[in-house]
Amino acid sequence: MKTLLVLFSIMFCTPLFSQEPEAPLRFKDTFVRVFDVNGKKIAKGKIVNISEQTLTLKSGMGYSETGMDRIHLIKTRHSAANNVIIGALAGGVVGGIIGAEDTKDDWLFNSREGALLGALAGAPIGAGVGGLTLLFRKGNVYHIQGSEEAWEYFKDSMAR
Repeated sequence: MKTLLVLFSIMFCTPLFSQEPEAPLRFKDTFVRVFDVNGKKIAKGKIVNISEQTLTLKSGMGYSETGMDRIHLIKTRHSAANNVIIGALAGGVVGGIIGAEDTKDDWLFNSREGALLGALAGAPIGAGVGGLTLLFRKGNVYHIQGSEEAWEYFKDSMAR
């Protein structure tokens, strides 16, 4: 029986190592926001490709391509509101689940009201925790300003 188990393990695990792994690219799934000279956000999304003259991003269901000459600034993290909103949603859901737990001696409110109260109490707590995570998040800012050297530095730092 052990021999059969070892043979099946070898047979099913061998194909995993027979493929040549794709070269790891750091910039895959890196979220960036792109700004122009006036400070207006012109694109945002996850990096798909960085070529010699363009930056291709995927945002939602579509793709956007921005030329290097239009890019003034690139920030590599979400805005602060993103952490607060995600924290508030998580806190509301967890608080609602905890508040919905029904016990036999609850004569003041039922499980639906408990879930609502738990969500209302959990959302601000989650938003506070999301706000605290801003202290530990580190994002990079790349000043491109149409410079070839700055563009090469951005490409190199995203490839590492």
